[in-house]
Amino acid sequence: MTAGDPEPMIIKRNISTILNIYLFLISIMITAFLTSCSMQSYELEDMRLNYSSFHLAVGAERQLALTFFPEYAVPASTIWTSSNISVVEVSDEGLVKAISFGTAVITVEDSDGMISCECEITVDSDLEKILVDINTAIPGYGDSWDSAFTDLQQAIDYAWEKGIPEVWIADGTYETESYPWTDDYCHIALRNNLKIYGGFKGGESSIEERDYSKYKSIIGTRIYNPASAALDETSVLDGVYISGADGMQNTDSSPFITNTVFTSYWDTLDCCNAGSLFENCTFSCSAIEIENSSISFSDCSFNLSDGSDSFSADESIITFSDCDFSDSTSYSSYLDFDGTKLAIENCHFDGVGINFKMKMIMNRILICLLRILILKT
Repeated sequence: MTAGDPEPMIIKRNISTILNIYLFLISIMITAFLTSCSMQSYELEDMRLNYSSFHLAVGAERQLALTFFPEYAVPASTIWTSSNISVVEVSDEGLVKAISFGTAVITVEDSDGMISCECEITVDSDLEKILVDINTAIPGYGDSWDSAFTDLQQAIDYAWEKGIPEVWIADGTYETESYPWTDDYCHIALRNNLKIYGGFKGGESSIEERDYSKYKSIIGTRIYNPASAALDETSVLDGVYISGADGMQNTDSSPFITNTVFTSYWDTLDCCNAGSLFENCTFSCSAIEIENSSISFSDCSFNLSDGSDSFSADESIITFSDCDFSDSTSYSSYLDFDGTKLAIENCHFDGVGINFKMKMIMNRILICLLRILILKT
């Protein structure tokens, strides 16, 4: 074969053409596979409700939720029915409401009527509150002060399970041997759709009669609200004293705390991925730690009493409005911020160390400068 022979060039072109055809076919096959995956339909095998049964008080509501199996086999629609609408009503979205005493079965079916699941609801109470008094001689189910609960966590769980919206706590110190969320240590667990009020003497019939500054409802055990609790603003704690070694821990939980005094001598408050509002609270504290959270303090008092880093915040958004800060020690107590945004309005500082003031001032100046730069650009 001579140097001028055209066959090598022809061979190269044939190879290139074959390669292009091969790649084209591969691309068609990949496209067809991806299309088939995206168009694949999943047949519903089963669906389950988040409750199989529970109790409600008259007028109380609770949301039912469905889980589908397999996960992606979501039916076009679901049909919700109540076996007795005079006892329990249910919406098209699964929100149930207790109407009167009795029992009803809520049934939900897929659009084809092939798969269904049920939840039995018993309406057996019209109570608006559960009462707790550590000094009750003969403990009961909290329907009167004479038959109040003596265990706070039992009262909280009972009220929540039956859909009773409030728990009232008489003065006294309340500890618990309960482990609602973890076996590591005893703790009190708050609940959504439940308001817990302290400051009662015992015998009151209205919230207005309580005096939480005189009749102290003291929680002597850590309050632990983990991610699995998923607390929101419907979880309310109002008018208590928290004095356990560890005060309150909120992880992915955002309860509303008001009229409460924190006197814990170890970790007073620990918030991670939380969004709580603290209103008219007093912190006579050793340590507050906040991480990746958005926390608001309104009309609160802080007595920083354990030296540096009494209040640390990391990658968070902290709002202080109408708050008072004081330092009763000779230490230089201060806020320690790392990547945290601050909003401060109408706050007063008395005896707080220079590091505290300077860090807050510098943080605020930096935020103002960034705002100016943003506006100019």
